[in-house]
Amino acid sequence: MKGHAQAQNLRDSLAEAKSDIVVKPQLGLRKCSRSFAEAQAAGFSEENGTLCDIWETISGSDLVLLLISDVAQVN
Repeated sequence: MKGHAQAQNLRDSLAEAKSDIVVKPQLGLRKCSRSFAEAQAAGFSEENGTLCDIWETISGSDLVLLLISDVAQVN
């Protein structure tokens, strides 16, 4: 999963540019997806706010980055 690293990179770039935009690394996934369990295994959790249902994440965000694997984009 590249999402966490990409969110950190965005956060760091905004800090370097002295922006007041706040980046909160949060994965939004369907709870029934295989990726939800994989995200939990990688340390993301609902308890600490880094893992949420996709619609909760979108509704509470000003900007959403949709990160899809190269393989998924081909289809």
